[in-house]
Amino acid sequence: MSFTFTVCEEDKMAGTSWICGLYDMFDSWNQLLENEAKALGQLKTRFGEPMRTSNDMENLFEYCITATDPEGNELILTAYHGPSGPAIGGAGNDLVYKIAARQLANYVQSAELTDYKISGIYHDAPIPLKVTLGAKKGEPYAKFGIAIGALLKEIKSYLIMLRYSLKGV
Repeated sequence: MSFTFTVCEEDKMAGTSWICGLYDMFDSWNQLLENEAKALGQLKTRFGEPMRTSNDMENLFEYCITATDPEGNELILTAYHGPSGPAIGGAGNDLVYKIAARQLANYVQSAELTDYKISGIYHDAPIPLKVTLGAKKGEPYAKFGIAIGALLKEIKSYLIMLRYSLKGV
């Protein structure tokens, strides 16, 4: 069974859950980062701009994709960057969805990179990290640094809580 893939309208989305990672295997931390950076550049090549982006690394971008089989049957999939990184999701998790998701991942991985740059905050680290992913002249890159603004916000919240807790002493 072979599928073709096209961008669909957001109103076709009916909830989604993880089916497979866009890149399931990596041998090193550097390869993981390279895969994270390649994903959006390759998705842009295949499908244009994402339907939504955010500055939260656990919800960085999302595409709605229609997978159509040779008989014209359609499945709705999503390509997104969630808590586990770049992934393919859908409303079903049966064998047909798994086959379509794996074919979509292969289709995306075979694309050239479109140049881009996107930044987000990763809040689940011990301190907030600013992550910048991108591609320039066909080469993926990833940069990390402390998200000073988010860190100061967390310190301020902590100090306010501390102040109120000390008033009760």
